[in-house]
Amino acid sequence: MRILFVSHSFHSGGAERYLERLISYCHEQGHDCLLVGPSDGPNPRGTDALCVPVVRIRFGDAHLSGRVTLGRYLRVIGKILLNVWSIGRVIRQNHPDVVFSNTSAVVTGGIAARLFGIPHVWHIHENLDTFKLRFVLPTGLMTQTMAVLSDRVIFVSKLSLISVFPKGNSKAIVIHNGVPIPPASEIERRVVSSAAGEYKQRIGFFGSSDRRKGVDVLICAVSLVKKHFPDVVLDVWGRVVNEDRRYLHELLQDHCVSQNVEFRGFCDDVSQHMANYDLIVVPSRAESFSLVALEAMAAAVPVVVTRCGGPEEFIIDGVDGWVVPVDDHRTLAEAIKTSFLFPQRSLEMAQRAKEKVASDFVLKEKLEAILEQLRLVSNPPNVSRPTSGSRD
Repeated sequence: MRILFVSHSFHSGGAERYLERLISYCHEQGHDCLLVGPSDGPNPRGTDALCVPVVRIRFGDAHLSGRVTLGRYLRVIGKILLNVWSIGRVIRQNHPDVVFSNTSAVVTGGIAARLFGIPHVWHIHENLDTFKLRFVLPTGLMTQTMAVLSDRVIFVSKLSLISVFPKGNSKAIVIHNGVPIPPASEIERRVVSSAAGEYKQRIGFFGSSDRRKGVDVLICAVSLVKKHFPDVVLDVWGRVVNEDRRYLHELLQDHCVSQNVEFRGFCDDVSQHMANYDLIVVPSRAESFSLVALEAMAAAVPVVVTRCGGPEEFIIDGVDGWVVPVDDHRTLAEAIKTSFLFPQRSLEMAQRAKEKVASDFVLKEKLEAILEQLRLVSNPPNVSRPTSGSRD
């Protein structure tokens, strides 16, 4: 197949990282892949090594942010129309068999695909009920648009699907994310060091400073944990935008945890750092899935998550992780302390979590499931399509 992937961003978020894995897998399976994304922002990661061509264009985002005036709204619409034209030009030049749009921000991929009669698959990573996204169209009309513009709409979780199609839709399907399992040597090293008494009460957080990710709640929880474990360490991995930097540092000082918390900056490979921690915490206010939580489980690292939408779909409280209420730093602190007080129980839960991932969330199987949907829509039963040799 010839697959045209459309991404709204080349940042390092979960949706972008998963798209990279999907493109890599499709390329390895012998498919002809092309990636289209925004001309502004960072460069895409990993595409040079994959020999995947990248076309950067002015992007028209379907999401609205900040105060929206009529003039600004019209400019957004103008960008979207220009984006449709740009993607259409790429379609004319490359004749893809299928267009794949990544996240709900990419409405233009579906429009361009429909205009040229190309099958379209939309991969939705968001939970519209909790993400509070604003679209260029009213939310009800936007969800109808997703169905009209797509031959298949893939969701990362059941909750995500229900947020868009509460009554279901024949085009909708749930394919959970998958993650790679780290080498056994990395997992064994951490288990052995913990059993030898080298349990240091090290907490890892992987995510941006966006309020939705809840790092402020975690800092407040650490201030309570510190009363029982004075040497507790929290490493914050991820982008911290300038407007959040001052607030977070003031929060550290107000809660007397400046010596316990360190901002490590951007993390290129999350799974590589997981084994350095005794606990991974996902304190999000809203998640449609949470790759970080699944990666922690794959690495056999104990994990605490909030009941924020996605993680509780694959983590059972007290069985393979701890699940606590959103925005409740006291209960979060209690879960962290429990993990530290009972390290053997924590390791047993982490081992069960790893076994669950190895059974139900194998990366290759999940990527193959998505690729199979691309095959089905690009060449549906009893419908013949031109072969690649017929294109000029």
